Amino acid sequence: MGKTTFVGSVSETEPITVETTTDVGRISLHQDVVLYLFGTSDPSQAGFAGTLGAVVLVDPRRVEDAFATINYFENSSEVPFIVAINKFDGELHHELDELREALALGPGVPLTTCDARDSESAVYTLQKLVAHTMNVGGSDHGSPPEVPG
Repeated sequence: MGKTTFVGSVSETEPITVETTTDVGRISLHQDVVLYLFGTSDPSQAGFAGTLGAVVLVDPRRVEDAFATINYFENSSEVPFIVAINKFDGELHHELDELREALALGPGVPLTTCDARDSESAVYTLQKLVAHTMNVGGSDHGSPPEVPG
């Protein structure tokens, strides 16, 4: 679904693959904010305990592949998450409202688009995740500026 590409497009270090299922990278969003990136198809792995937030990257050609991951974050995890529809060739073939309905996302789950190959788009997605994670506790620290994706 693009997790390896997403991590690779923003990581300041050469991403490494652990146990053939998890890509690990790192990015500094600010001098005091460093994110360690774990791209995985199985977020329920014990090694991800303590995760502060997650991006569920959805391939719009295979929306059904995201159901299990979204279900995990909605029902089996306290981890705040956002959903990013991975745009291929800059195209989005369905409206976000249609995709929200197809994914059965509630209004409290941020939904955005992202081109996992484009570092600017991936960084913007991570900024949205950080803003959402900070706002989940009820405080409003502002949202990142809109960046075309």
